Amino acid sequence: MTGRPMKFKTVLIATVMPVLLVTILVIGASSHWYGRSTVSDLSGQILEQTSERVEQHVHHLLEMTAAQGEIFRNLMVDGRLDPLDQRAITAYFLEAMKAHPQLTYLSFGLQSNGNYCHVVRDPRKILTVRLVRRVDEQRFHLTDYFPGESEPHWTKPDHRVDVRVRPYYAAAVEAGEQTWTETYIFIGPAGTPDTPGVTCATPVYDDIGLLGVLTADFDVNGLSDALRQLAIGRETRSAGGGLAFIVEQRRPQPNEPRDQRRHRVVIAHPDPSLLIRPIDPSDRDRGSDWVPADQIGDERVQAFLKQLPADVAGKSLPQDVTPVRYRVNGTTYIGGYKHLSANDHLDWVTCVVIPESVVMAGVWKMSRITTAVAVASVVMAIAAAVVLSRRISRPIEVLVRQSDRIRMGDLEPAPPMNCAVTEVRQLAAAQDRMRVGLRSLMKIERDLQIARQIQLSTLPDHLPQFGDFEINAWCEPAEETGGDTYDVVVGSSMFDGGAARPSPAQTDRAILLLADATGHGVGPALSVTQVRAMLRMAVRSGTDIPTIARHMNDQLHEDLPSGRFITAWLGALDPADHTLTSFSAGQGPLLHYRAAEDRTDLIDTDAMPFGIDSDFPISVRGPLTLMEDDIFTVVSDGVIEAMDRRGEQFGVQRVNDIILAHHRLSVDRVLTALRDAIASSTSLSVS
Repeated sequence: MTGRPMKFKTVLIATVMPVLLVTILVIGASSHWYGRSTVSDLSGQILEQTSERVEQHVHHLLEMTAAQGEIFRNLMVDGRLDPLDQRAITAYFLEAMKAHPQLTYLSFGLQSNGNYCHVVRDPRKILTVRLVRRVDEQRFHLTDYFPGESEPHWTKPDHRVDVRVRPYYAAAVEAGEQTWTETYIFIGPAGTPDTPGVTCATPVYDDIGLLGVLTADFDVNGLSDALRQLAIGRETRSAGGGLAFIVEQRRPQPNEPRDQRRHRVVIAHPDPSLLIRPIDPSDRDRGSDWVPADQIGDERVQAFLKQLPADVAGKSLPQDVTPVRYRVNGTTYIGGYKHLSANDHLDWVTCVVIPESVVMAGVWKMSRITTAVAVASVVMAIAAAVVLSRRISRPIEVLVRQSDRIRMGDLEPAPPMNCAVTEVRQLAAAQDRMRVGLRSLMKIERDLQIARQIQLSTLPDHLPQFGDFEINAWCEPAEETGGDTYDVVVGSSMFDGGAARPSPAQTDRAILLLADATGHGVGPALSVTQVRAMLRMAVRSGTDIPTIARHMNDQLHEDLPSGRFITAWLGALDPADHTLTSFSAGQGPLLHYRAAEDRTDLIDTDAMPFGIDSDFPISVRGPLTLMEDDIFTVVSDGVIEAMDRRGEQFGVQRVNDIILAHHRLSVDRVLTALRDAIASSTSLSVS
């Protein structure tokens, strides 16, 4: 992971929080979507059920009203009621009105002379009986009675309205069957239009012909009362709550333009006072009329009516509830309308509207609960992450401090780790094992340093100036200890007394050694140290090079494990006659630079390395004459096989090139040039 490092607590919170937030968002969105879907279905059911209840109520009123006409007609046809007996007819009307309090009027007009009688229920629910009898061709005598009283409470001797010219009467006679009027304003007990209602007119026939027309009326204010009692949502009666109302599609009057919106009237509303108004506020006697739909004092209704098709008659509306959605003063409402199918003569549309907030209240409440739960979950998750991170990060911080102690070399055991997390305890245990291992490694390191010091102490402190010859050597182990060594034994320094003293010729010679054991480390270092010791023992005993080589091979063959061997070069330098006698056991090639000819001879090995086989043939090379400025060079395979950055070996040729380039310099400077070339080429230490 790249970037700026963060604390475990931050990483844990940053990892958990997105997952938690995405989960909460998905759950919240799904819950909200499901809630809206459920609310949509619920609102549809509310609208459908409310429309059905309104339609059932209207259907009941219409059936009850129409049934009165059928019953009265049957009584007339069967002869149980005399069309001329107004007292009997009004007595029947009184009983029917008492049985059906929804009725407002029951009347009968006689076709033969225009006599008329009715029973009316005024807004105070008081019944009044009216009898109208013809006096002459133009006048009627009108009397009003309260039920049970013989004296009228109001009379009009000069009544000039003939019932037979009333619109409902004429419509029933023309149709020849039961018919309904559009809603209109009834003439009340005071003689002025003040009560909205609808009339069902039924013509009554006998065998001779038309006897008259019966009317059964009901006050649509009763519908408004019923609508006011409906429970639509929770705020039905408030100004912003739900409501149901009924719209009548009015037929244009003759010679009037067919403006559908002008002839749309709200005939029932929870507040019936909004539906009618005085024709002339200054003259109450002129009565009242319908308030135009676009002027009704309920903005919800006005906005709803704008959703209704303006050019489609009510009967062409679908029988199912058609949904609408609109806004009024920042409040969104949902509603629906449906054509009233209970009567073929009436073009009524039931409308239901309810604030979206009423049906969405549950969804919004659930959203608030979900939000609260989400916030609480986030807070709890952060708190849990902090607690958890502390329980984990604190032990980790302890481990970090312990690691710093280890880095500083403090390998003392740490206090027990008290942590419930298995991985942390395993890490602490691994750290303890690392301390133990490091203590062992440091002990080995100290031992190796001692071994290195011992090995380096076996090398000559300085190389002698031997006659006319310059001798120099360099050995640098690749590791703490290495498998290379060299030695120079000159003159009497090889003897410290003893029974067998060498001859003077032997004390004037220098015995040279370069040995290289396979591998690196302590084992090869011990092996080459053993070779050096054997050489010194042999030289002290006055043994010549062939014998030394044979004894070394025999001993190493016995001591070295399988696969191990030692390459070595032995030389005897005689300064008197400038000769070098040498023997190479796998150590080569040897380089002899001949100054007189300015060229280098490459001398191959004389035998296999020491320790491989007990059958070891000895063939000493020499003596080799060394002329003035000649250079004889012996290098181990660590120099020849050193790899540069391109993967190429340093090689014998480069060694020879350096000798050729620097042969006029001292041996010390030639060796320095060789070392610098190896270092710059390989960036490695070699031996």
